[in-house]
Amino acid sequence: RADAEASVRGLRALHRVVKELASRRLLPHKREFCALAPCVADAVGQLFARHAQAALGAAGDGAGVLDGPGAVRALAAAALCAKTQRQLLVHGFVGLRTDGADAG
Repeated sequence: RADAEASVRGLRALHRVVKELASRRLLPHKREFCALAPCVADAVGQLFARHAQAALGAAGDGAGVLDGPGAVRALAAAALCAKTQRQLLVHGFVGLRTDGADAG
């Protein structure tokens, strides 16, 4: 349980750091974030898959209801991964945007 709580705390910290880095406006900072985003996005995607699978596995044990603390924790961790992934995709992959003005 302590390990799972530490994992969620780590995900929260990662989400805050990614959110802070994504909000930087100067071009050198954007370039650094864009260089970092693909590596982090891959790792966060793997974490999301693991936590989502754990939540779905816990829901499959009963009547499709997430009632255990482990299932709720896994679902919360998957949601944090999805939020972090969104920040990485929206701000870290400028080539995916339509304007491309700050692709530099």
